[in-house]
Amino acid sequence: MKSPDIQGQIPPTRDLSLEVAFRSVRSPTDRGRRDNQDNYLVVDGQGRGRFLRDERETYTQLLDWPSGHWRVAVLDGMGGHTHGREAAEQTVDGLLDLPAITDARQLSNALSALHERLYKEFQKAGLESGCTLILLEIPPGGPALLFHVGDSRAYAINSEQVECLTVDHVPATHLALLGLLDNVRWFQQVHARSNTQISQAFILGSTLGVPSLHPESIEAELFELHDGNLPLFLRGLGDRRTLPLAPGWIYLLASDGLWHLANPQAFIRRWPTLFTKQSLSLEELLDLLFAELAYFIRRQQSQPDDNCTVILCTRSRPGHAVVRLLPDHPLKEANILVKIRHILLALLVVLAIAFMQPLVTFLGGLTLLLGVGGLIFRDLSPASQDAVERRLLGWLQRIRTTGSLPATSETTKYHRRLPDSTDSATAAERLRRGRAKPSARLQETGNPASTGRARDATTGKDPSPTI
Repeated sequence: MKSPDIQGQIPPTRDLSLEVAFRSVRSPTDRGRRDNQDNYLVVDGQGRGRFLRDERETYTQLLDWPSGHWRVAVLDGMGGHTHGREAAEQTVDGLLDLPAITDARQLSNALSALHERLYKEFQKAGLESGCTLILLEIPPGGPALLFHVGDSRAYAINSEQVECLTVDHVPATHLALLGLLDNVRWFQQVHARSNTQISQAFILGSTLGVPSLHPESIEAELFELHDGNLPLFLRGLGDRRTLPLAPGWIYLLASDGLWHLANPQAFIRRWPTLFTKQSLSLEELLDLLFAELAYFIRRQQSQPDDNCTVILCTRSRPGHAVVRLLPDHPLKEANILVKIRHILLALLVVLAIAFMQPLVTFLGGLTLLLGVGGLIFRDLSPASQDAVERRLLGWLQRIRTTGSLPATSETTKYHRRLPDSTDSATAAERLRRGRAKPSARLQETGNPASTGRARDATTGKDPSPTI
């Protein structure tokens, strides 16, 4: 149950163990979209809720809310469909009606029931729309509960690294579920470029679990990604799970406007540097983040930019050591493989440039050698040409039968020798196929009918008729 909504700014609250900051903008550069279809919900440990209504920040007080319990969520209305902002607002209203939840399965069932109810209402009204939903339910004494639908994301950031905690519900993930994409290509299509398509949305439905490349319809029920259906390189990143919030880490929930860039990884790799300035509050870190985003948008000319909504939260303990959350994160491993591939390609280019001149010299010398050899072979007498041919044929037959070049032992190597008269006679009796000179083929009588029987220049015998 909630009290009547009050619009306007209210003083921020800060829990002793949790600090939260949030912001939603229509356009980071003020040159993008003219309306904001994003939304957010922040319910603090005192039951005070903040969200957007008609693009204005609105405040409400939840009754009977347990002390120290938080609920934070980011929603992105689907801009490609009508009533995207209304879909996000209706989902926020449904979230405000839910009581505080401390069990992951109970949260999953409650949000699935909310999706089913809103789906029926929108279908009855003839509206085909939906929104993304990334939500953290944070009980005071236990781990956070994660629920995820769409392509909004959750990240964990410390002074050394950025780890994505969710899997985008996009066509590339559908291909990975079907076994058609490996980790490197999936990472390149999902995290190394901006995406405009989505395979699942709250209220709208899902095509993610369809065992076909080209789904014919949208399923009403949401499809949950979990370790039982995720590929190996995405295991541990299920949509609905518990998520311990480690002290010293900053957790970021955001809509896709935060990485809607030509090169999103160049911007994301800047986050550890931005978020580990010890003297700044989360509100000041948001100022830095949005200023950096606007700079990247202008530099990469990725305009018009998209709506952008970000929630930052952290558990802070002064002097507490930073611990790793996911020691062997699959997305980080895929990113490392991409970097290794780029390094190898760059090394290959350097080697090609370094050895280009010797390679050209070798190929040119080989071509010149073959050309000279061909000229010499053409000027040889027919008998000598036959001897060369026999030598080459012998080598080729030996290679074909033994799979290697002829051995160099005394029993198998060839000895150079002059052809005897028998060899000459045998060579003269072989059929000539246009090798003899034309003058040698003509009889002294000049009779055209006798040109088929040319006298051999070596033996003086008449060869057999040419076929």
